[in-house]
Amino acid sequence: ADPRARPSRPARAARKAQRAAAEVEEHRAATWVEVAGQTANGLVHVLIGGIALGVAVGAGGTPDQSGAMGALGATPLGGLALWTVAAALLGLALHAWVLAVAASGPS
Repeated sequence: ADPRARPSRPARAARKAQRAAAEVEEHRAATWVEVAGQTANGLVHVLIGGIALGVAVGAGGTPDQSGAMGALGATPLGGLALWTVAAALLGLALHAWVLAVAASGPS
């Protein structure tokens, strides 16, 4: 193949996506999204740990993600808390995807 040949349309689109993802990755809001997502992830795992301790001492419960979400939903602001955690975890997943796209480009 001729190295001077113009890249294909998919290759140009991929490079454009990689550049856009790199710009998003550097934005201050990306840091906030990552922090919120990691905090929500930590909260879910702390709840799982608390439920596991409860199971160990005979208090019952389900020490997994569904049990943690059920415990969170049982709080007075449970619905709001669940939506907040869901949004933060979705943001974290999107952030991870952006990082992957940005990192997929040439070094």
